[in-house]
Amino acid sequence: MQDVVNLISTLGFPIVVAVGLAYFIYQAFLKITDENKAREAKLYEMISVNQKQVKKAIEVNASFVEVLNDFNEEFSQVHTDINQIQEDIKDIKKDLDTKKPYSGI
Repeated sequence: MQDVVNLISTLGFPIVVAVGLAYFIYQAFLKITDENKAREAKLYEMISVNQKQVKKAIEVNASFVEVLNDFNEEFSQVHTDINQIQEDIKDIKKDLDTKKPYSGI
């Protein structure tokens, strides 16, 4: 405490306060900088993990698209087959309608 009194009497109160505040600000700056570095390291790690997950999701989606395309082709074939069956049924009905019924005797 005597050292602070000697500094104040030698340099003056405003100078001692300014130096003390500068020291406090410098220490706070160092602490904040260290905290930011740690936070940034965690964020970079999280970004890396997220990038891996996104890459995996893209691969899964790509394989899902392939499966959907295969199903689409199969459904298109089924649709074509159904249309053909409907046409065949129409033709059979037309043939039955044009034939005269059997009179029996």
